Amino acid sequence: MVTTTRPTAPTRVIATAQSTTSIRVSWATVSGATEYQVFRNTTSGSNYTHVRTITATSFTDTGLSPNTTYFYIIHASNNAGRSPQSLVISATTQRAQQTEIIFNYTGPDGVNVRLLHEGQFITTIAPRNTFRRNISNQGIHNFTVQIGETNERISIASRGSTTINIDITARRTAMGVVITNFGITNRVPAIVRYVNSDSLNVRNNSNVNAARIDNITKDTRVEILEEYTNDWARIKYSNNRTGYVYGNLLTSTQPRATTSTSGAVQLAFNTFVSSNLTTSIQSRTFSFTVTNGTRYSVWLDDWDQNSSNVDALISAQYSGGANIFTDVDIAYPQQFTANRTGTVILTITPRTRGHTGNFRVGYNSPR
Repeated sequence: MVTTTRPTAPTRVIATAQSTTSIRVSWATVSGATEYQVFRNTTSGSNYTHVRTITATSFTDTGLSPNTTYFYIIHASNNAGRSPQSLVISATTQRAQQTEIIFNYTGPDGVNVRLLHEGQFITTIAPRNTFRRNISNQGIHNFTVQIGETNERISIASRGSTTINIDITARRTAMGVVITNFGITNRVPAIVRYVNSDSLNVRNNSNVNAARIDNITKDTRVEILEEYTNDWARIKYSNNRTGYVYGNLLTSTQPRATTSTSGAVQLAFNTFVSSNLTTSIQSRTFSFTVTNGTRYSVWLDDWDQNSSNVDALISAQYSGGANIFTDVDIAYPQQFTANRTGTVILTITPRTRGHTGNFRVGYNSPR
């Protein structure tokens, strides 16, 4: 049967930002329509560009620019022709977070350093000067500094809207000017959450209609890589896998752990103990005795510029289970005042699951 009446204009058109680069557009079914045409523009005027013709009543527009407003109109059609356009609707893609890196250079007068990003020259930095660079919030970024034939390299994992300071130090030696330090001076703690439901689906995009790629169980520890305005989050979890989950099913409260001192290494006051994390042992525990009202400093030496060391996190609890601090990446000693007399349990784990290497741990009381 040949239809002789064109469809009416689509109604209940909705546009929702899904990420920094995608917008989902949906509308109500139009009686008599066999397909729909989606048109897009960056202004609400004319000259809309045809994006897609589909038979479904929703479409996710991808490959867009962050923090940009897009306008959409929808037409329904059948063999009699095309409907009038829908009302114009719009949505703005989510803002791309950036990490600011500040390079601070100290060196002999007249000796500049060259800075490269992913092997490409960026700038030259003079002694007692700084250089600022913004990087996107996804992936690992590799930086290199050069003085003459000397090269030093560092990898930075961007962590969203934050600032990382990196010190570069050079000095003169009998062999010429050498780089003596190239490292992070303020490590950025990971944003840690735990699954707060019996199970949680991991998807390949930040919406409930995206394909499910995994399922993780209650109390699983995850790191937040990005948080979106629609309450979804991009996470890193077991074995460095990544995906998207509904953020309201995560909690910052660490699951209550068993804090038996069995197997914990007893620490002596003001003395470092050396240990390591291996493929088969991804957690080490240590204990020491505290007195109510006394202030203590906990030290974790995991300087990860040494290739044999592991970038580790440390947690502290009283033996009864009360939490003191959780998953701290210590750049300076972590201090606390004991609110009871008893035993404190320290737990050391790798920042990234599966990583191995050496570390030292100790405690004392600040003067």
